[in-house]
Amino acid sequence: MNRVMITITGHRILSAAQKKKVKPVLEQAIQNIMFTLKEHDHAVSFVAVSPLAEGADTLFANAARSLGLPLHVILPFERDEYMKDFSSDEVRKEFDSIYDSVEHEHKRVLNTAEGGDINQLYLALGQKLVNETDYLIAVWNEKPGNGTGGTADVVAYAIEKKKNILLINPEDEHPYINYLHPDNYHRRRKDFIDTAETNHLVEFIHDKQKEYDANAVKYNTRYKRVWAAGFIIGLVEVFAFSLIISFHVSLTAHFLLASVEFLCIVTIILLLLFGRSKELHNKYVH
Repeated sequence: MNRVMITITGHRILSAAQKKKVKPVLEQAIQNIMFTLKEHDHAVSFVAVSPLAEGADTLFANAARSLGLPLHVILPFERDEYMKDFSSDEVRKEFDSIYDSVEHEHKRVLNTAEGGDINQLYLALGQKLVNETDYLIAVWNEKPGNGTGGTADVVAYAIEKKKNILLINPEDEHPYINYLHPDNYHRRRKDFIDTAETNHLVEFIHDKQKEYDANAVKYNTRYKRVWAAGFIIGLVEVFAFSLIISFHVSLTAHFLLASVEFLCIVTIILLLLFGRSKELHNKYVH
């Protein structure tokens, strides 16, 4: 079974209003990934990976779990050292609650904080996540970072590695999903992703809806043609039979009418066997 990894990078400091706006869009981003891939492989499975930092990481973890995705956690260094950067006890409690609910084999610590440059360790974590992921969701304001290892650096590395990136700008009045596919990297300016770009996932869904609508019309038309042909041929067969039994006709006329009746019956049988009416109807319904 093919397993797809979805991971997160994003700002730690988000206002309450930004969290409220971003949360449903994060859920939509995950759902769009699942919808897109399940269209091509119904057996595909998904796993969400988060470093569980406050802000975007935690929002993503909660969104993924609400959608039934298994959660894996990878920390840049030791848990206790990591939590020193958290802004409040409330945030630490939320971290503990999520972290402790994850199975032990699904938790990893990448490095040790002792003697290391914290920013470099964060960058190493971001690069590790990018290297392992299939889809990266970035909650990013599209501005350069204040230091090494931030969201801007992780997004730039993901672009370098030609990963699928779903950008959500928390500073937009109405955040939306900007899907940056590797084939569309030429559209970006410098290290920025243009938020005016089309939401390709939504466009994909709309295209699929149009495709299904077109197929419904096509299959319904074919089904109606088969049904109408059978009905008309059946009427001809009944008419020929009625003439034979209702009137005294010549032997030649009797032979011709019987032949027509026989051909009509054979044609109807062939339509039933090879007209694909059931298949066409099922495709129309689908």
